[in-house]
Amino acid sequence: MNDLYAIEFETRKQSPLWWHNKASDLFASAGALHSTMDAEQNVAEELGFPSGFCMSVACNPVYEMLFGMSFEALLKAICVVKKKPAPATHNLNNLANTAEVKLSETEVEVFKCLTECVIWSGRYPVPKKKEYLEQHWKHGNGLFFYKIPSSGVVQFKLANDVLAWDNLSNTWRKLSKVFFEHYT
Repeated sequence: MNDLYAIEFETRKQSPLWWHNKASDLFASAGALHSTMDAEQNVAEELGFPSGFCMSVACNPVYEMLFGMSFEALLKAICVVKKKPAPATHNLNNLANTAEVKLSETEVEVFKCLTECVIWSGRYPVPKKKEYLEQHWKHGNGLFFYKIPSSGVVQFKLANDVLAWDNLSNTWRKLSKVFFEHYT
């Protein structure tokens, strides 16, 4: 008798659409969370949180984690559709290299950050080592802000919204297009 679990496991592991569908589910979930963060006061009240509870602060790391997980599944879908095994890694830049997709310099930097969000920042208050926290913060400080020219001692910065919905969803759709170019 055939092992139905083994058959289903191999079918899902080797089916690019299973991978892409999971990526789409995570993408949609990141979008739902983003919408919640935009309507934060109403949602916070509906959920019974006290006045002053900030949904955007509470949910942002999880939004970034979901987006990172979505990119991870999407890049693995591209690997599978190209007849390559989906590597057992969360490193989005390594996955992009394996999937042979071209990323801009900004996308490479964003993927470094989102990899950390998948591994620990979206789930835990602290990574396994102090050095990882320091590296993540320093990288984010350079990635998330524009420096405003200043002649004084104080350095001013302006947020650049590099992890905003529009920016991340444009990259996601670009990679999804790559998937479907190879799927059809």
